[in-house]
Amino acid sequence: SGSQVETWWGSSYYIGKGLATYAGLSHTDLDPLNTVSDIAANSTAMNDIAASSTAMNTVAASSTAMNTVAASSTAMNAITSSYTAINAMTTLTAYNAIKTLTLTTPVKTLISNINSGSMALASTTTGSSTTIGLNGLLTLLSVDNGSAVTPGNSTASYSSNTLAQKLDSAFSSLYHPGAGGHGTTLLHTLSTNEIAFMVKVYLSAGVNETKDAGTSSSEYNNIINYIDATHTHFPNGTVSPLRLSGDLYIYTATSSYTLYGYYLSYTPS
Repeated sequence: SGSQVETWWGSSYYIGKGLATYAGLSHTDLDPLNTVSDIAANSTAMNDIAASSTAMNTVAASSTAMNTVAASSTAMNAITSSYTAINAMTTLTAYNAIKTLTLTTPVKTLISNINSGSMALASTTTGSSTTIGLNGLLTLLSVDNGSAVTPGNSTASYSSNTLAQKLDSAFSSLYHPGAGGHGTTLLHTLSTNEIAFMVKVYLSAGVNETKDAGTSSSEYNNIINYIDATHTHFPNGTVSPLRLSGDLYIYTATSSYTLYGYYLSYTPS
């Protein structure tokens, strides 16, 4: 049961040995580690665990394990370097632990690796042993209430190889698009525990016109704020495109063409 799992993870005896036996991991690496804190602080053990879907699913299901692992830079470095581990980070338990974590460096490193192409994105929600799925990625991006995803796609300036552009290339089949006409349009209201990433706005003709996205009807341009003749614009504003609550708005002053806002989302459960 859930209470028994939490009791087991909170024990001071043989946690490593039990996990090694359950998940088929190295007894040499894990047997000497008696507590979840011992495991989280041991890079060899965490790399073993991060490579095992059985072990990671067990960690992700336990608040005791996740709270300890999420607070350890050693553990989070192992998780954000492993496709298997990232793709296991889809539970509400994992989200609750990661969202309140102030340790953002491992996730920022993950973003850099995605932007550079050294870690590959899937085209699916679940990912694989060699690709990152959308759901686990969005959960990890929620670290410190989303602060790791800075305005303008986590880069210093509006340029190529930004996170939104990578998401656009990989996950276009998973978009939740919304259309707006003249003026300000509510694109989406986030539900409880939902994670949303405002990826882009697209105008149906390449006219020299505003193509904005933002967080309210009075600040519809703080995520994307741009005017030129290009059809598509990615985040370049003063507010992060990664949202954990509130609304998403899109805006155009052109009534002759339709503006589309594209966002990705996941609600951990």
